[in-house]
Order: sequence, then structure tokens, then C-alpha cells
Amino acid sequence: MPRRARRAALEPTEGRATPLKAAFARARETRDMAGVLPVLLRSDLFVVAHAEGEALSLFIRGSPQPGRMCVTIAESREALAGVPPHLVHAMTPGRLLAGMIGAWDIVVCYPDGGDLLQAECLPDLRAMLGREGA
Repeated sequence: MPRRARRAALEPTEGRATPLKAAFARARETRDMAGVLPVLLRSDLFVVAHAEGEALSLFIRGSPQPGRMCVTIAESREALAGVPPHLVHAMTPGRLLAGMIGAWDIVVCYPDGGDLLQAECLPDLRAMLGREGA
């Protein structure tokens, strides 16, 4: 995995470890993001998105990485407590990736911090998703 695809710290992620949070912690220890990807693909996600009838349009904002854009996700609604409830929607990882038409980073929020998955990981995520669907 390219060095630029490594995790960038947002805030400390202390406290209760969800599967995704634990995967990021292991990735920091091994300096390899590859272990995060299968966990993300098995996660139940909540995303920040605008509802347009039956369709959802991902809410894109500036990434913590300068000059980049990102989408915001979490493993629980609680982690997105500061977001208006009408903008928080359950979404599968496959639907998230299908809706990411740009090369955007993914900010993963926890009640006590967050992690960043850089856009350079998206091709690997999509390839893994394709293998799981086959």
C-alpha cells in the first residue's frame, strides 16, 4: 500500500473499541492499512447524506488532509450525534462506495475521536468488494 495511503490522525481514539476502531489501531501498530479494509466492508455504517426521495446523496466536505474532500461515516448514530438526525442514514459499504464518484477520503467518527481512510485505498476496497460479491 502506498505510503500516502497511511492513516492520518484526527483525534485520540480512546475508549470502547468498535471493530473498525480496533482495526485502525492494529493498522497503526503494523503501519499497514490493508487490515482495515475487510473490516470496513463487513461494517454496518451510518453516513452523512442528503435524502433526495429514495436516493441518498453523500454530503461532501473538506477533508482533514489539506486540498482534499471527504465523506463522513460511523459505526453508530451516537458517533454522529452532532449531525442533524435527518442527515444520518444507514448505508452498506457497497452503497457507500457506489456513491463515491470522486476520489474522496473517508472520515470514520467515533464518540471519542476518529480515523481517516485516504482515497488511495478506494481501489483496493472496490476490488475486495467485487471479490466478496463473486
